[in-house]
Amino acid sequence: MIIIRLLALAVWIGAVFALAMDLWKMTDTGIFEPTALGSLWYMLDMESLTLAQNFVERYVSEILWNPGIVSLLKMPAWAVLGGLAVVLTVISAMGRGRKIGDRP
Repeated sequence: MIIIRLLALAVWIGAVFALAMDLWKMTDTGIFEPTALGSLWYMLDMESLTLAQNFVERYVSEILWNPGIVSLLKMPAWAVLGGLAVVLTVISAMGRGRKIGDRP
């Protein structure tokens, strides 16, 4: 479960980073325009995004990529990463046999 906890922490950090980036942009423009998950992925590593798209469309299903994954990639990065972080945190807490609010 330590791996899931570390992964949850990394995803939490990514969600906070994405939200901070959007808030920073808002100080310049005065308008809150959240960065889409796909745009963030493209900025970080466009080659892996293209590779993932090709793999899913060729070996899994074109329908899974579009509209399935594309819909997810259009959502705000901080929201998707935050939701994934919550899920991973809950899973790691369940592995320890505790409820979320319990203290160690």
